[in-house]
Amino acid sequence: MSERAEYASGEFCWVDLATTDVEGATSFYGELLGVEWQPAPGAPEQTGGYGFFVKGGRQVAGMGPTQQEGQPPVWSSYVKVEDADATARKAREAGGQLIFGPVDLPDESGRMGVLQDPTGAFISINQQQKHPGAELVNEPGSWTWNNLLTRDIDAAMDFYGQVFGWRATPRREPRTTSGTGRSMGSAGRRVWAA
Repeated sequence: MSERAEYASGEFCWVDLATTDVEGATSFYGELLGVEWQPAPGAPEQTGGYGFFVKGGRQVAGMGPTQQEGQPPVWSSYVKVEDADATARKAREAGGQLIFGPVDLPDESGRMGVLQDPTGAFISINQQQKHPGAELVNEPGSWTWNNLLTRDIDAAMDFYGQVFGWRATPRREPRTTSGTGRSMGSAGRRVWAA
């Protein structure tokens, strides 16, 4: 099993789903992935109805209701950062936008924000505190991969390099579609491919 207790700064650490149908998503992903849903500790008024997909007693992802009228369901990927506010400033300086936050999460879980890169892609940041991130990864029924599809690889590489310190390397495997690919990483770890 690929159990995790911590993540390095600049690594993807968490994924979650905002949905208009928590009950339907619980059933769908429960059957598809073999996960159970548990509410987050605290009163629903405090947690916003957020909870966790759990597999084998380990948290693999989060899920909660959408927070605004008309908001479409979406999966979000979170990168661990040491300082969410400083990272938000870096993102703006690198040509991105701060869409939400940073805000403190309930129960001293962390501080998070949502960024948009100059190519239009969204990415979330998490200054971890009590919440460790995904406790089980790279196993059936758990989170395995993050991918960015963009029409402007150079702009994306520049933004993510400035904000997270990621560096691009050419893909070694042949592509089956037109275009060029890159993998980005930090400290010897690949964090996404385009």
